[in-house]
Amino acid sequence: SLVTQLAPVATVEYGGTLSTISVAVSGVQDAENLRVGSTAIGLGASNTTGSVAVGGYTWSYAYSAVGHAVTFTPGVTAPTTAQSQALVQALGYTDTAQNPTAGTWSFAISVTDNYGTSTLTDNVVINAEAAPTLSLGTTTLNYTAGHSGISVAGALSLADTDDTNIKGARIVI
Repeated sequence: SLVTQLAPVATVEYGGTLSTISVAVSGVQDAENLRVGSTAIGLGASNTTGSVAVGGYTWSYAYSAVGHAVTFTPGVTAPTTAQSQALVQALGYTDTAQNPTAGTWSFAISVTDNYGTSTLTDNVVINAEAAPTLSLGTTTLNYTAGHSGISVAGALSLADTDDTNIKGARIVI
């Protein structure tokens, strides 16, 4: 979950009704998704709409590629505070790129009531980890069947830019 403390949803003004819950994501670079439970909302270049059910309540959502913002709108009946909190607590993030780009993402979560008052913006920062790199020499290998073995990698370089303590490696030929 992106958020574990949910006081903001309980701060809708007295007599007010929740209008929207919005999540704006900065730092999007790859095949990334905002997740609500098991539903993935792509944070790509195309605007999308849909609905998600969480906490016994169905929310409509609209994703705008401008600003990578997802806005959740309640249905015909107003959600309870618990249902609104369940939506925010179900928020997650995934990067499905084979080689994710390292960086920092910021998630601004705002709650607005029917008076138009934005009640909170919360930023959550996630540091992506870069994949380790492996370099082999560029020597052309010539092997004749039946002869003794030859060195496959005379020069091997292994590096991890965000962790200097590589705990293990596996090489398969």
